[in-house]
Amino acid sequence: MIGANLLRYNKTQKYLTLDTETSGLNLFAALPTQISFVTYTLDNNLEEHNYFILWPEKELRMSRGAAIVTRFNYEQYEAKAQDPEEVWEIVEKYIYSPEYILFNQNLLGYDSMIINNWRRKMGLKIDYDFIHNGKPYDTLALSKALRLKVPPVLENGKLSLSWQYKMIDTIIKDKSMKTSISAMLKEFKIQFNENELHDALVDVSKNREINRKLIWSLAI
Repeated sequence: MIGANLLRYNKTQKYLTLDTETSGLNLFAALPTQISFVTYTLDNNLEEHNYFILWPEKELRMSRGAAIVTRFNYEQYEAKAQDPEEVWEIVEKYIYSPEYILFNQNLLGYDSMIINNWRRKMGLKIDYDFIHNGKPYDTLALSKALRLKVPPVLENGKLSLSWQYKMIDTIIKDKSMKTSISAMLKEFKIQFNENELHDALVDVSKNREINRKLIWSLAI
């Protein structure tokens, strides 16, 4: 069948989109305070998961500015947060599963590193197999490709990992060609509340809709 290897014609392929809210932007030190992920197909929403990850306040070292942007309150967070190892046991079963394509905003340039900060804090070794052995599709890379009219590069039926890193590192000089989640929601005319963004579960729910649009817009 023509196009059988393309995502837009695969109605049974399952996707997983995740997002982390963190203690800061330092790629080598920031810890995830919240992780949310959704699973879905092109046509159906499947599961929603939302977890807060408990760290001592002194270990978070969150700046006042970061706390304001993410609306972070330690007392409220502490009341609903869970042990890091308990949450990890759930998350790893999904992100390492060959059943899903990982499909989310800046997984390669940010969230994958935050996940490894989490692993190190629990005494686990650094491990990127969930990317290199899987099938990651980075929304940021694809959004830049759409803005710049660059065709995606496939290798053995999968989106090229090296091409995605190249696109993520590409600087778009035209300031009107934004690729943030809010910018892409506006691009695809998806309704959203700006004040609700920066909550991981809200972000992945909206990212899910962007991903569905990108699959068709980029003909992948």
